Amino acid sequence: MRNIPRVIFVHESKMCDEGENRIMLFPAGLISMADLLTRQGIDARILHHAVEKAADPGFSLKAYISRYRPAIVCLDLHWHQQAAAVLKLIKKIKRSFPHIYIVTGGVTASYFYRQLMKRCPEIDFLIRGDGEIPLLKLARVLIGKRRHTFEGMPNLVYRNKGGIRANRIRYTFNASIAKKLSFSNFSLLEHWELYNMPRVFEGQISKAGSPVTPGNPKIFFYPCGRGCSSNCSICSGSRISQKLISGRKKLVYIPVSSVVKDLKNIRGYGLDTWYNTFHPPGSQDYFIRLFRKIRKERLDLNLQFECLSIPTIKFIIEAQKTFKQIRLDFVLQTGSDRLRRIIKGNFYSNERLLSLFAYLRDTGIEVDLCFVAGLPKETVQDVISTLSLINFVRRVFPHVNCVAAHLEIEPGSPVFLNPGKHGVRVHRNCLNAFIKDHSKKSGLGYETECFTKTEISIIKAYYKIECGCRRESSGFLHSLRGDPFKAERMNIGSWRKFCEPCEFYLNCFKNGGMPFDGRAQN
Repeated sequence: MRNIPRVIFVHESKMCDEGENRIMLFPAGLISMADLLTRQGIDARILHHAVEKAADPGFSLKAYISRYRPAIVCLDLHWHQQAAAVLKLIKKIKRSFPHIYIVTGGVTASYFYRQLMKRCPEIDFLIRGDGEIPLLKLARVLIGKRRHTFEGMPNLVYRNKGGIRANRIRYTFNASIAKKLSFSNFSLLEHWELYNMPRVFEGQISKAGSPVTPGNPKIFFYPCGRGCSSNCSICSGSRISQKLISGRKKLVYIPVSSVVKDLKNIRGYGLDTWYNTFHPPGSQDYFIRLFRKIRKERLDLNLQFECLSIPTIKFIIEAQKTFKQIRLDFVLQTGSDRLRRIIKGNFYSNERLLSLFAYLRDTGIEVDLCFVAGLPKETVQDVISTLSLINFVRRVFPHVNCVAAHLEIEPGSPVFLNPGKHGVRVHRNCLNAFIKDHSKKSGLGYETECFTKTEISIIKAYYKIECGCRRESSGFLHSLRGDPFKAERMNIGSWRKFCEPCEFYLNCFKNGGMPFDGRAQN
């Protein structure tokens, strides 16, 4: 029988949106913090609100909290898409349980900490940056009801004599702390078997027992480190952003032995695929040691790996020896070397990428290649370059799956901090603007010096259409590539006319969700 939790973590998704914008995935740190509290004698539980609703449509969070009467409820506000939903839930909880302490944290909460505390008086405490040790210290005081000043607690934001006090960020995640943490103790998560079903990241909750296939695996999302050495202009995980938001000044690799321990543990929960997003330049030796240790332990796993730089052949060979199936993900962003050099801190050329694809052709390794519309400093010619690269890749490398997305301007990213420098006009420039926009299905929230919001949506649609085109080339790319100035003279929305003779025209343009009226709108 499980003990009664004194701390409950609640993850709130954005259910009024769709796909990844629903934020069904919670930060990996929730499990590590709940596990640390529990092993230190403070029982904790994690609840995914949307998962509970899927398991029982009549589920009541109020009844759940009433049942356990915890001292503390923690709600993560990591991704900005959650903002409106999380604040709404915080107010509901505090209204029903005024005696319970409300604590929040995460990247978005950390960046907007002062605005958030002013906007939402129901929040008692906010932890900036990494939360493992600060939350443990805070919980010991609040649950033990000790007389204690909050002044010396690292990373803590709290209310004091009618004002808001923000302590210095003096704690950051490090390798010695990582050795003491578990990121895989899913026994602390209610209905973990539903959360760990396929396609949660895509915003879907499958029923327990749904078929698991090679293309539809049960995934353990687990970055094996924190920090970044690069300054990509669009990323709030960039080096400059991490220093600002979390006080992080250097890379932290989770020790190989700790990673292997977590990977061993997930097999007990039926997970078969490790998804890693931590891949700083110069990390090859670390991963080769890790892969060899995984082989030594005979772990039977698949790998999905987000490549932030071009992996070496040695890396590929070691990965093949270690994992049953491998998928490499590249958020390439653009097919333009010129533009990629501007926005990516770890630049690599199309030539290098295509050389890797040629090597991978007969290895059985799958590749996902993501192109992003609406990038800072993007021009019409950059769009044509991206369409040309999509076309080349899909024709020459059938093992590469091309997908399209649009840019999200993340709080704390270099482009958010200095939009004018990057040629972007940001419409969501404060917490209130994010809350207002995310109270419904979200819009883009920005435009660039070259493209309006509508035009960015149309560009994304063109990328998507080229990715899935059944002909050797889409009509618009065939016509525009031959005359580089024609594209600039034409309204972007009218490019579609070059596809009108195609028998698949309506399927691509009308049924494909494209803004069919291509006129520029603000």
